[in-house]
Amino acid sequence: MAVPSRGHLREIPRARPLRDEQDELQLQAPRFDLYRLHLFVAVAQSGSLTAAGDLLGLPQSIMSRHVARLEKDFGGMLFVRNGRGVALSELGARVLPGVRQMLQQAAELAQTVDEYQEEPRGDVRVGLPSSLRGFLTVPLYFKLKEHYPLVRLTLKEGSTRQIEHWLRSGEIDLGLTHRYGRHSDLPSDTLLSLDLYLVGPRGDRVTRSECVEFRRLAGLPLILPQSPSEFRSCLDQAARSHHVTLDVIMEAEFGQIHQDLAKLGAYCVSTWHMIAEHARTGELQASRIVDPVIKRDIALAHSPGKANGQTNRAVAQLIRKIMASDAVTSATAR
Repeated sequence: MAVPSRGHLREIPRARPLRDEQDELQLQAPRFDLYRLHLFVAVAQSGSLTAAGDLLGLPQSIMSRHVARLEKDFGGMLFVRNGRGVALSELGARVLPGVRQMLQQAAELAQTVDEYQEEPRGDVRVGLPSSLRGFLTVPLYFKLKEHYPLVRLTLKEGSTRQIEHWLRSGEIDLGLTHRYGRHSDLPSDTLLSLDLYLVGPRGDRVTRSECVEFRRLAGLPLILPQSPSEFRSCLDQAARSHHVTLDVIMEAEFGQIHQDLAKLGAYCVSTWHMIAEHARTGELQASRIVDPVIKRDIALAHSPGKANGQTNRAVAQLIRKIMASDAVTSATAR
């Protein structure tokens, strides 16, 4: 263990007994001084008071006084002299592992405090589906520029399956994913829950009402994502549960091809914000699927072990605020 000099160590103030006679709580000073514990480890590693003193920039006389005080605190000798310097006593050998653990915990605590006090900085890599690009990329860029100018953002688009793989492998720090009632092993929280719609052409009788029962999908020419995908698995499971046969005429990831073919008489399943503009112009119609209602959740997931980094937390909080904004909620709800 590297031992810093006294000038690089934080001074640990001793707690003083309360002087208020009406206060019944009696506080005692810490039993062990962290700086002296660092000295103890240095002497144990070097086997010499002189060598440890040289490392710490202290004369042997000062080292001896610190060791004597430590031995008083521990209630016994920590070192025994030999021909080459000093060696750990039985007590010293017994307490050394605990001292090292205590110093490690103190260092981790100091790092935690520093992280909360420092301004977020560094690289943050975020994965997201292309369907959320319009909601997130521009607002996040400007919010980072305003609040955390030292943070460098990298965006990577992919499917939910890809994004979760990148999170587990550490290729990205944060990821927005689509989920359909599934629990994930990744640390995450749900940001939005969106209804799914059956989308059809202008003047279509099936989609002219506000809602459509899932059973009405039977026999319709559908364009759906290719299996295996969580979206497709969700629809297939609902079809099996309700004894509905889906007629899938084409498999493709959702995009312009779905909208183009829906205008020509085919059908697709989508969230509202993906087809809202086409519905407003009358090019497409959409009915919310019910009996059962099928939801697409948008979750913010973290790479394991990286969820608590201060910079990641700061960016994650900005993402939550953007996804909860009126602009997003109004665009995703009919």
